[in-house]
Amino acid sequence: MPLIVSTTSPGISENTKGVWLYKNSGENNNPNFNYFQDDFLQGQMIENGKGAIPICVDVNDDGLQDLLVANNYNFRESQPNSSRINYYKNIGTSSSPAFQLMNKNWQNFSNSGFNGRGSPTFGDVNNDGNLDMIIGLVNGKLYFYENPGGPGSMNFSIAQVQLQDDMGNNITVPSYTTPELFDLNNDGLLDLIIGQNLGGLVYYENVGTPTNYSFQLKNTDIGDVDLSSSLYVQSCGVPRFVRTDDETYLIAGNRTGSISLYDDIDDNLSSGDAFNLISPTY
Repeated sequence: MPLIVSTTSPGISENTKGVWLYKNSGENNNPNFNYFQDDFLQGQMIENGKGAIPICVDVNDDGLQDLLVANNYNFRESQPNSSRINYYKNIGTSSSPAFQLMNKNWQNFSNSGFNGRGSPTFGDVNNDGNLDMIIGLVNGKLYFYENPGGPGSMNFSIAQVQLQDDMGNNITVPSYTTPELFDLNNDGLLDLIIGQNLGGLVYYENVGTPTNYSFQLKNTDIGDVDLSSSLYVQSCGVPRFVRTDDETYLIAGNRTGSISLYDDIDDNLSSGDAFNLISPTY
């Protein structure tokens, strides 16, 4: 019989290569264990430490949706834990994707100073044909990264620009900031919706222009969406909006791991309006 050893101490132990396999070259009653690998099973998976946050987006501008996997943190023995993003290129087709790991530290984010959960969202907010990025952090802050690279793969400056509203104030929530760029009021401009640890979804309308975004706070609890539960008061809401056949839907994740589906969103964006819950366990 082999020996499998794993870590059990979150935050202070290896979480990317944390399942060690020792093969037994002896007998069951007289074992002789020899180290074989440090990523048993993990090496066959998409693994990025603690807390996988997947985003499908065309990273290299080839018309195919690639896969980015952000995380809560990676353990680093000689340095503080860091958040990073793994980049998987779609080497398949649009109907039959196949993801190949290209970079375990996309855009060098492990050296950006983010030491907790990072959640990115993408959209062209300055109408230059390139997808820009807003990333939310565990400390409640959001940072904007402009993509000035032109055609081809995304290229962001690592200089961190904290995202501000139309009044010049930093946009923040208490913690576990999860942003979503989506044209919620269907006016041709990408709005900003934010999930958070405690409370509902926060809605900032883009009151700027196609070339100059400007986010104005409109509703601190849009849709009266309750993602908490009897098990967890914390919701850790993750909003994802989609529009199909002129109907807008909200697919919302939460800390329990369940997925809620809402409709009746269009024209229900004001304070006191409620989205319709189709299913709490979609």
